[in-house]
Amino acid sequence: MPMQTVGMSNASPTGWPGAAIVFLPIAPFVNLYRYSGFLRRLSLFPRLFGILSFGIMAYLTLSVLLIWYLPRYSAFVLIMAAPLALYLFYWRARPTFGSSRGLPPDSLQLAPSGPWIDDLYYQKEADKYGSIFKMNNYIQPTICLTGIQLGNQFLKDHEESTATPPLPFNRYILGGFMRYMEPAVHMEYRSKMKGMFSDSAFFEKKAASLERIIRTILITMAEDSKALPPVPHLHHMVFSMFVELFLGLTPQDPEFEHLQKLYTQIDYRHALFSTRRTTENAVCEIEQLFLTYGLSRETFFRSFLGEAGHSGSPHSQDKTVLRNFIFLLQTSWIDVSDLFVRIFKLLSDNPQWMNTLRKDLYSHDEGTIQSAHQLAHRIVLETLRLEQSEYLMRKALHDIQFEGFVIPKGWLVRICIRESHRDKEIFADPNAFNPDRFCTSPYGSKQYSPFGTQQHSCVGKGLTLWIAQRFVLELARGFRWEVVQDGPRELGYFHWRPNSKLRVYMTRYSNV
Repeated sequence: MPMQTVGMSNASPTGWPGAAIVFLPIAPFVNLYRYSGFLRRLSLFPRLFGILSFGIMAYLTLSVLLIWYLPRYSAFVLIMAAPLALYLFYWRARPTFGSSRGLPPDSLQLAPSGPWIDDLYYQKEADKYGSIFKMNNYIQPTICLTGIQLGNQFLKDHEESTATPPLPFNRYILGGFMRYMEPAVHMEYRSKMKGMFSDSAFFEKKAASLERIIRTILITMAEDSKALPPVPHLHHMVFSMFVELFLGLTPQDPEFEHLQKLYTQIDYRHALFSTRRTTENAVCEIEQLFLTYGLSRETFFRSFLGEAGHSGSPHSQDKTVLRNFIFLLQTSWIDVSDLFVRIFKLLSDNPQWMNTLRKDLYSHDEGTIQSAHQLAHRIVLETLRLEQSEYLMRKALHDIQFEGFVIPKGWLVRICIRESHRDKEIFADPNAFNPDRFCTSPYGSKQYSPFGTQQHSCVGKGLTLWIAQRFVLELARGFRWEVVQDGPRELGYFHWRPNSKLRVYMTRYSNV
């Protein structure tokens, strides 16, 4: 009698169908690991990344071992797994699921791929199901609100019933990062920060040095004889400007390079590859640089402390204040550098606006030159409308009734700003890049809100607009570029961004 081998050769006819059913519940989770945008977002949360990845691998391993070594039990596995698969992939994914409980329409399919591969996913869902719909943010149930006025109303009515989910770097700040603080404490910090970031006199004192940083890096790009990726240069440009504003350091200072390395170590986008101890040590080193330079030079840090802004003051040693400034520099740098990249990309795709701006800047008519400055401002506003502002996220602290629907405790609430800025009832030809739309339509905060809404709106609005306008003007004054390689947009850590393959050939320009 021939020997029998152990394994699937002895499997019952239900072996492979049983295996398929066993693998089905895990399939959408495994599928998401194919998408770089999903991996980038998940890497921001190292613990979650580890738990999910380990869970998937453990589930797959145990399933393979079960099917391979115990094939006779495959029918039992099939019977046990089929109801779960039916619930997850059919019943729970129905658009009407939960309607009897007051939930809005749309699917609660686990780990949907749409948000990670389609930059218009939320817009399409809103067009199909209305301005309030539900979905799963990976596995977290989420209610999506489209329309700034609707979002404003929700935040106004339920500010105390929701909280902003913090990013992991919040753990390094005693008392929390400003946007995650308790409402009363947040408003105290916010009022001082807003005044500091709106100080036009301070901006003007720094204008020459900031414009010099922009110009120097653009010249470096133009002097490169090869096609180059613009993104690293623009990120370095913005980092240099914010270090100047916060600490008074310039790229020529010997401490600048070390500071740059320290900020790389605490960058929450690299959290997956760093330890808490490494980050804490780097933050402590940055604290000393703030106390050494931020207090001895004309900086935002010194301005915030006011008359108490000297090294011997207890206010300067306040860890909450100090570490808020450390991470405020980082978040501001990331957000504004992303804005610069999007401005650069949109002007690359729509060169007629840069041609008009360049022509007006070199006019001998003072009124035309002033119009050029206004156009640069509108280019920034239009970039913010189309690309920069994506969403605000809140978490329900208890069950909430809103617009006839129920938002259960623990669910996320996503206020879709980007989709609201593409409302064809408000913005004609909403997907087109047209800075001149801001000439004729003074959009109010219920229609256009790129810096957030309510009490948690960005305090750096004035600074961002001021810096970005100067970037556009410097581009127009002295530089031309040609895109020599590109690709479809891709999902970054938070927002959709130009393709990482983007390469340009840049040259100096003069109208002489």
